[in-house]
Amino acid sequence: MAAIHDLNIAAMYCDRLIALKDGAVVADGTPQEVLTEEFIHSVYGVHTRVRNENGLLHILYLPQHVQGQNGSFAE
Repeated sequence: MAAIHDLNIAAMYCDRLIALKDGAVVADGTPQEVLTEEFIHSVYGVHTRVRNENGLLHILYLPQHVQGQNGSFAE
């Protein structure tokens, strides 16, 4: 068991994640199940792009000014 605050490291090394917010469990599952763009935004309030490359997740955080008008990222 470890407390990891870097989601990319958690995705790389953990088989199971338990996410907490305000002391309550808000998610429990594999990195692929837990670390979705929607979940990360709802818990941390940041917009991300989550890529699954050959079974490995990569989470990209972009600043507000890089996002499109509807909150999605410009490609």
